[in-house]
Amino acid sequence: MSPASQWPRSVLMVTPSLPSEAENVTGSPAHIFKVRRTLEAHGIGVSILQYATPQDRGPTGSNESTLCAWSLKVPRLLAKTRPDVVHCHGHLAAALIYPFAKLFRTPFVCEIHGVYVPSAWGSRGSRPLLSRCSKLMEFWALRRSGHVIAQAEGMKNELMNAGRVPGARITVIYPGLNTSEFADYSGPLPEIPGCNSCDKVVMYAGSTHSYQGLALLAQAQEQLVARRSDVFFVLVLSGNTSEDVVENFGFDCRYTRVIRPGGSSELPGFFKRADVLIHARPPCLDNINVQSKLGLYLASGKPIVATNIGDYTLIMGASRGCVLTDPAPARIAEAVAAALDDPEIRHNAARSNPELARRYFEADRNYDRLLHVYRSAAGKGLWSGLPSAA
Repeated sequence: MSPASQWPRSVLMVTPSLPSEAENVTGSPAHIFKVRRTLEAHGIGVSILQYATPQDRGPTGSNESTLCAWSLKVPRLLAKTRPDVVHCHGHLAAALIYPFAKLFRTPFVCEIHGVYVPSAWGSRGSRPLLSRCSKLMEFWALRRSGHVIAQAEGMKNELMNAGRVPGARITVIYPGLNTSEFADYSGPLPEIPGCNSCDKVVMYAGSTHSYQGLALLAQAQEQLVARRSDVFFVLVLSGNTSEDVVENFGFDCRYTRVIRPGGSSELPGFFKRADVLIHARPPCLDNINVQSKLGLYLASGKPIVATNIGDYTLIMGASRGCVLTDPAPARIAEAVAAALDDPEIRHNAARSNPELARRYFEADRNYDRLLHVYRSAAGKGLWSGLPSAA
């Protein structure tokens, strides 16, 4: 094997503070852990350097000053470890680390997990001027990165239009996963308390953040159960969610059950139990990205009902195993009824949705894309003498 084909040998990942990997991790931390495991499975050494996020700031601490103090440690770390690539997750540390990566002639890749929205003027506790400066620093760092990873085509367009980041230096890589865990599941089906064997299960999996659309889903449920009584909604929720989720979002307690799995290993069984998987995303900037949840849904081979927001239309628009609809309660209710009653939708979901999951989300395919990104970054500017993409 030639030296170029072995490159990179090591990657330094700069990340927000991460929970223990033994926890039931979701969201960005889960994505970061999956990327690390994929790289290590291909023989690439991965070191993780964590920085504090605003959520980690104490009542009297300053996140910005903590970041600046933390960044002073970076030169010593780079000199000691000499990674082949610096892969920075998020904008907070990117502007601080980029100059040091350039100083040490280390290819720099920045991955954006979402669109950063500055604070609103007049909001309690907001710092609108500081947050707008942070936004400018983010775009400054992205324009200078060897390469940028965006998690959606919509995010790429936002970076090109608002941030003037060259499109040739942005690659879209959806969050990766092992699709076979869901596509090939043959284990037992879990019991769902309160759900009868004849009930049609409509299942949502994820968090209760407002951008996930649970309020919209509850309104759709109201319209659906007014017409039929055989539909049972199951909310498979992650994290420390409130005990009164059903009441807070307005779900009908007679037709709703909240499940809190002990870990992600339980999800394939729950998805197998579902008749329809649903994600009623509302139109907002937080939904410009694509979560790995969509890949899990597709890999399961079950019919999917989703709102036609962002890349969901791009990924699922051609699948007859998915029903896309406007983000309106009545339209969502109609889409769920169609997915439950039409055997053609179920047949097409089982046949075509797992292939879509493999095409867009399979971890091994994402590894090839990520390797191309690293080698592309190595061909820019000061790093042009390093191995580049063929």
